[in-house]
Amino acid sequence: METFVVALFLIFILGSIASLLLRGSRWHDRAAYISSLLGTMFALILSLNALIGGAGGSFSLWEIAPGLVLQFRLDSLSSFFLLILSLVGMALSIYGLGYGKEYAEKGKGALMGAEWNLFFLSMLLVLLAADAFTFLFAWEAMSLLSFLLVMTDHDREPVRKAGYLYVAMTHLGTLFLFLAFFLLYKELGDFSFLMWEKLGPTLDGGLRSILFLLLLVGFGTKGGLMPLHIWLPRAHPVAPSHVSALLSAVMLKMAVYGMVRFFFGVLGEASPWWGALLLWIGGASAFIGILYGVVENELKRFLAYSSSENMGLIVMGIGASLLFRTNGNELFSSFALMAALFHGLNHALFKGVLFMGAGSVLYATHTQNSNRLGGLIHRMPHTAFLFLLGGVALAAFPPLNGFMSEWMLYQSLLQISFSAASFWQGGLGILAAVLLGMAGALAAGGVVKHFGIAFLAVPRTEEAAKAEEVPLSMRMGMAFLTLFLILFGLFPGVATGLIGRVIQSIGFKTGAASPFLLAVPGTETEVSLSPLLFPFLILLFIGGAWGLLRWKLGATKVSEGETWNCGAPYTPSMGYTATSASHPLLLMFRSFFRLERCGAQRG
Repeated sequence: METFVVALFLIFILGSIASLLLRGSRWHDRAAYISSLLGTMFALILSLNALIGGAGGSFSLWEIAPGLVLQFRLDSLSSFFLLILSLVGMALSIYGLGYGKEYAEKGKGALMGAEWNLFFLSMLLVLLAADAFTFLFAWEAMSLLSFLLVMTDHDREPVRKAGYLYVAMTHLGTLFLFLAFFLLYKELGDFSFLMWEKLGPTLDGGLRSILFLLLLVGFGTKGGLMPLHIWLPRAHPVAPSHVSALLSAVMLKMAVYGMVRFFFGVLGEASPWWGALLLWIGGASAFIGILYGVVENELKRFLAYSSSENMGLIVMGIGASLLFRTNGNELFSSFALMAALFHGLNHALFKGVLFMGAGSVLYATHTQNSNRLGGLIHRMPHTAFLFLLGGVALAAFPPLNGFMSEWMLYQSLLQISFSAASFWQGGLGILAAVLLGMAGALAAGGVVKHFGIAFLAVPRTEEAAKAEEVPLSMRMGMAFLTLFLILFGLFPGVATGLIGRVIQSIGFKTGAASPFLLAVPGTETEVSLSPLLFPFLILLFIGGAWGLLRWKLGATKVSEGETWNCGAPYTPSMGYTATSASHPLLLMFRSFFRLERCGAQRG
């Protein structure tokens, strides 16, 4: 394994060097994305080999100073997140072959390509780190490289403001991680994660609670959880679109990786309020995040707020798992953790598709404001179809993957109220389920709003009217990830089977997985009703109704004509806009948004 990992490191390093050396050549942008594509393909092999074949291990690489050695370890948990990095990274590397040309023409492609490869390397190091020193080194490198990528268009003032806010917030989070690691080293006398996992559960309960809070702030800042989310809706929209996709789909999951690694592996038995706090924070992040997102008019800002929402959903699953574990319910603790990890995978996939779709719209029209778009389904049919599938997955509609993981989250939260150890836990479970439902409804509304306004109707501006379909490589990148939206939606057992190996390595028991049915962790059985039955019955009903109507009424005659507008000619300005679509929500929550009525007196 050591040779394979070192070769993987070298691929990203050489790709970065090649991008700089070939500056000015038409090959510098291609070299950067081809090397990242090759590196992520190797990383995919490494992750699957560890997940399925159990070929993990540990090794030391480089002694920076006496006693400070870079230590690496690959286990089931890190290999699962490496799988996320690999799948999304492959798609974005293909996408970047087309999208990166625009930055190459501006003279920014060489430096961005170098930073792109090193950013992949830094996230790989985070996942492979086996001790506190290596982890903090990789975490800081990841933070700085992501900051540099966000600042690609640093000649624009909004980009600089967003970048400075992001780097300030990410270093605040790193400070809390450093404090937590310092306390662990002070008490345990070792930097090794393996030693922490052995001795961490023996620490005093009060100290473990302090460590929990420090780690929550540290990882929560990187994950965009409220109220530490303020950098996310500012930094993601101003970054290059494939960078936005990588930040949202992969980098945010590094925070999830850290939470699972430390909350379950190091801190040991949880206090009841740990899980309750995560449910509160996750629920607030989910509902408030998507509430702000649905009133946004720019595609990438909507997707950025949606990322905060989905991180909230994942944290709710982690909180439910901790709460179940505290109450001694290992069965549903493992189920809730499986739901959280499954949704982490699903969010990475559909958010990657959506950010690439938003980037394609920006590439073709030079705007991401839905009010200035319209009719793109006729000009960019492939992009529209792929964006729609990503939106359906985000809205958690069957039969795509988002439905499966959110269905599992619903079951986990509802089960809290059924098996609660106290009244307040039962009430919290019901409240969390309600927040999840409200967030899901708002997410669906946001997808309908942005797809309907941007892609349907007629063009509202000349930019939209003259839009052309994006290069083939960009569509291929989107299509690659879309295949997994369908795969994990129709065959959820493929994903949950892999996740079962992960949670088994943490200490849970899991049963055998079927590709069609969802396994119940802790048992050798599966749920009695497959979620696939619901979309199948819906399709069967629609098909039967269509056949009956066609048999009774005959073939439908379709006629086309101008839209009726009370006798007046129709103009694009008369169409529903993104602003008007979300106006009722703004009025309903005007005190929450702190809106004030303004007016001017005539005369």
